[in-house]
Amino acid sequence: MMSKQVKSSETSCESCSHTVVGDTGVEIVWGCGGSVLEERFTHSILISLYEQDKQKKTTLLSSISRSSSIGKRIDNLERNGLIHITIDRFNKNTNWIELTDKGRDVSKMLIYIYQRMNE
Repeated sequence: MMSKQVKSSETSCESCSHTVVGDTGVEIVWGCGGSVLEERFTHSILISLYEQDKQKKTTLLSSISRSSSIGKRIDNLERNGLIHITIDRFNKNTNWIELTDKGRDVSKMLIYIYQRMNE
């Protein structure tokens, strides 16, 4: 799914003509399959990292799901600039995952939405 920049706070989806407005810098194209936020486990990953930032990849994955698709979700979150993955300098088999500033902002919004919906 490709999006092109329309204005500083608007994006337009190339596969359809709707525009989504947002100030976070996250391109959210609901309903046309273009948003990483629509993918399964994505909310859980972001909220888990918000509650306990910088987690080992294996710990994070095992705490959320045993599904083989969760690794792909991690890659998509990194590609969209919401998380950052680093390799442990002492143990090359260990990957650390942490939220970027953009990811932290999105996580705060998700938590707020869930809280409001449960009021």
